[in-house]
Amino acid sequence: MQGYYQIPFDLKPGVYHLVVSGSDQASKEPVALAEALIPIYNDLQAEAPPAAETSWEKKDAIPLPGASLQVSIELLSDSIRRRENVRARIRIRDENGKPVPAGLSVSVRDYSLAGRPIPGQENIVAGKILEPNTGLSLDSMISFQGSISDSLGQALKVGILGLYSSKEQVMSYLKSDEEGRFIFSLPDFSGSKPIQFVDYQYNDIKVKILSDIELEEKGALVYTPEVLSYLQASRQRKKIYQSHHDLEYALEPEAPSFNIQPLDPDDRYLIQNYDRFESIPRFFAEVTTALKFKEEKDGRFNAKMFNSDSESRSFYSGKPLFIIDGKLTWDANFIAGLDIAQVEEVGLFNGREKLRQRFGPLGIHGGVATIKTSRPGLSVPPAEEEDIFLIDGLQPQVGFPGLHPKEGAIAPHAPFLQPQLYWNPDGQTDEHGELQLDFIQSDDVSTFCIEIVAQGQNGAWGCGRVAYRVYP
Repeated sequence: MQGYYQIPFDLKPGVYHLVVSGSDQASKEPVALAEALIPIYNDLQAEAPPAAETSWEKKDAIPLPGASLQVSIELLSDSIRRRENVRARIRIRDENGKPVPAGLSVSVRDYSLAGRPIPGQENIVAGKILEPNTGLSLDSMISFQGSISDSLGQALKVGILGLYSSKEQVMSYLKSDEEGRFIFSLPDFSGSKPIQFVDYQYNDIKVKILSDIELEEKGALVYTPEVLSYLQASRQRKKIYQSHHDLEYALEPEAPSFNIQPLDPDDRYLIQNYDRFESIPRFFAEVTTALKFKEEKDGRFNAKMFNSDSESRSFYSGKPLFIIDGKLTWDANFIAGLDIAQVEEVGLFNGREKLRQRFGPLGIHGGVATIKTSRPGLSVPPAEEEDIFLIDGLQPQVGFPGLHPKEGAIAPHAPFLQPQLYWNPDGQTDEHGELQLDFIQSDDVSTFCIEIVAQGQNGAWGCGRVAYRVYP
C-alpha cells in the first residue's frame, strides 16, 4: 500500500489518525490493522502560539514482531555539497548475515527540521496482528457498512436495495437486516467515486454510511521551540518559491481509471437533430411514443415506458428509472420540467433482456431512460440527492523519487529547497540484497538523514539510517 494524502492548505491543526483498516471476510466487520497518530501543523497562522517543552502524551514504543533484517547504508562520499550527486549503497542481510532480497521504503529528509526518526514508534497504535500465512487469503475488495431508514427515521428491512456506481455505470444490489444495517463490498479502485442508493419500491429512504473504525480524541497540539522553528522555515520557503512563481512540490497523481460498462440503449435520440420543442413531454409526444409523459390534474407529470417485447403493444406497469448525468431518479415530474435546451441525448432501454442484464429488478418493471445534459453540477430531487455518497478507495499512485542526476541540471537561480528530498515506498533490492541510491542534493545546508525500512519475502523486516552533513 502506498500513496499520498492531499492535506488541504487550510486544514485545522491537530493530532490526526492515519488508519489502515480491512474487513473480516466472514463477518465483514471492520478491523484496524495499523494506526498512527499524525500531528499536523499549519504555517498559515498569523500569530505563533507560545512554545512549550512537551508534546501530546505519547505511549511506550510498540515492539513490532519480525524485526530481524540488518540494514546497512554506505555513503560513497562523506562530504556532500548542495546540488551534488549523492550516492549510497544499501545492503540487506538476514539475522545470520546472509544477503537476502527485500522490498524497501527509502526516505531522505532534513533531520534538523523533521526531528526524530522512525525507530521510536511512539505514535504507533497497536492493531490486529496477522498470521504470516494470512496473505494467502486476502482479497482486494473494499467493504463498507451502512444503515437504511424511512423518512421518519425508522429502520427498514429491505430485500432489494439498489446501488449504482456512475463511474463504472454499473448497478448492484444488497439487502438490510431487521435493524436496517447492511454491508456491501466493491472491487478495489483508486481515488474517489460517487455511489447512489435507490429503493426498489420508490420509497423516500434515508441511508447512512457508517464509520469503519471508532477513533478516540488525542488532544491538542503542543508547539515546541523546534516546531515553531520548522513553521518559520516553511513560511520562508513558500515566499522564496512564490517569488519564482514555482512550487516546492509539484506532485501529479495518476488519474484514477475505472472499468466503464458502456450504456447501450435500445433507442437513442440526439436532441440537436430535431426541431426545437418547448418541453421534454412535447418532444416525446411528437417524436416517439416509446416514453410517454402524462400530465395529471394537479399539474404534475407521470411517465410510462413502452414494452418493446410485448405482443399486445402495452406499457410497463412500473415507473421508468431515469439516469440523468449519472444520477438516478424516479421523479418523472422533475424530468418533465428540465430545460430541453440543455438536454443533449436521451437513451431508452425498453427490451426486457437488456433491462434484466444491465439493471435487474430496478429496471425490469418500468424500463430505464438515460439523459445527458450540458448543465453543470445537476442535482436530482433532494430526497434522492441525499442518498448519493462520495466514497474513497485506494490512494492514486504518484512518483516521488527525488531528482535523478540523469534528468538534467537545475537552473542556477531556481530555488531547490526540499526538506523531504526523496521518498520511494516501492524500492526493491537485487537478488543479492543490494540497491544503489542516486539523487541530487537540495540547496538546504543542514543535516540530512537517509532512513530505510526493509521487508523480506518471509515477512521479516528491519530498519536503518545514516546522517550526513550538507555544506554550502
